Amino acid sequence: MYLYQGKLVFDIVTAVVEKSEEAEMKNDAHENLTNELFQELRALIEANGYQVFSIGANLENFGKVNQAQLKSLEESKKEANDKVKEIYNKANIKTYRIQLD
Repeated sequence: MYLYQGKLVFDIVTAVVEKSEEAEMKNDAHENLTNELFQELRALIEANGYQVFSIGANLENFGKVNQAQLKSLEESKKEANDKVKEIYNKANIKTYRIQLD
């Protein structure tokens, strides 16, 4: 057997409300990137046979958002919430097998 090592890359983007301090906006951008989220991602990846050595994120200011970008973010979030509900519902379903003789 051989060991393969590399990186799994997510290019992510979010929108935050403008504030007078850049540091405050950067904190807002990272607000939902919680330890709980990283643990869920790690579990999903490792359940598929990969070992995760580290996970993190660093978002930088990319400029003002336009209406098309904002609409795309909102649509993406709505679609993803529907998918997440479906995934978690699958995980919570119990299967019972009844054998009839």
